[in-house]
Amino acid sequence: MLDYGSKPGPQAAVAPTWPQGSTLDKETTAPTLLVFLHPKCPCSNATLSELAYVVARHPELRTRLIFIKPTGAAKGWEDTALWRRALALPGATVVVDGQGREANAFAARTSGQCFLYDRLGHLQFAGGITGSRGHEGDNQGLCRLEAALDQKQSIGILSPTFGCPLNSKPPAMQAKIKCLN
Repeated sequence: MLDYGSKPGPQAAVAPTWPQGSTLDKETTAPTLLVFLHPKCPCSNATLSELAYVVARHPELRTRLIFIKPTGAAKGWEDTALWRRALALPGATVVVDGQGREANAFAARTSGQCFLYDRLGHLQFAGGITGSRGHEGDNQGLCRLEAALDQKQSIGILSPTFGCPLNSKPPAMQAKIKCLN
């Protein structure tokens, strides 16, 4: 369990600017934080807790929570406790990413993976904001995101993401959830 909890999820090379293939509108008046989530990932509850802290400290931030929905998933498949918790996050926009098109455009591979862009669409931070799977509290990723928001760090800071793979199918996720309980 310790090995699994401290092992980051997969991450791909991230482009330094907002991807042209994205259908999400780029915010031009404030920084934009994108958070990719798998609705059945138990690890991502900690990400939402950390995110609530960030949003409270940075009300100017435009936050979009993008939930993956695999091809063929039933209507309402994404409606989980994590989804409902995301809907309650002040100022956040919650989006369904059918077939993972946006995740692919941004090279997001792991639930909880965040991307912070400045007003011009330049990447300021990419990675996770928890220190391990499902654990809240001070950690390097959260500090790096805060530093990027406060413009105290260089562009494109990368941080490991601790969560389940975004492309997990429902049966695989259920097996992981049982394992974690």
